[in-house]
Amino acid sequence: MNGNWYPWCGTVNGNSSWELVHVWHHLRNLFKEEDAVNIVWVWSPYICSYPDSAENSLECYFPGGDSLDVIGLDGYNWGSEPHWGSWQTFSDLFADAYRRVTKLCSNKIMICETASAVAGGDKAAWIGDMLDRLASDYGRVEALVWFDIDKECDWRIGSSEGTLELFRNRAGLIFPE
Repeated sequence: MNGNWYPWCGTVNGNSSWELVHVWHHLRNLFKEEDAVNIVWVWSPYICSYPDSAENSLECYFPGGDSLDVIGLDGYNWGSEPHWGSWQTFSDLFADAYRRVTKLCSNKIMICETASAVAGGDKAAWIGDMLDRLASDYGRVEALVWFDIDKECDWRIGSSEGTLELFRNRAGLIFPE
């Protein structure tokens, strides 16, 4: 919603953030009218807004804590693979967005999409640091989804030596069943 790479972003094609909020509430009402109660409503902006402007800030898209169940965040360590990329830690990516969304409401938080590229740093160390930071600094995060595909970068959890084993050994300690 707050990234200009999709046609529904609030700053492209004549769109605005208030339209997304309006549509969110409209859809909630439709589901409520149908008595559909087996749905979890996840609101998930990208960690940074593109373009980075007041009218595209993630707060502009917030439909209200009473109209969602979970706040999600998406963010990636692109590493040095794209010409514009740079290696970033998990906290470099998520700290500001986490701080901002925790001020919006007290709902649960989920990392809906994340991954790290291989080029530019140590992917296994990045994953280890991510798991350490989740345990120590991101107490409201209750779930994480790893974007496990070889697409723009090789995001797969097993794309470099030791990453899959590290994740298997440590992820359950952060998010026990």
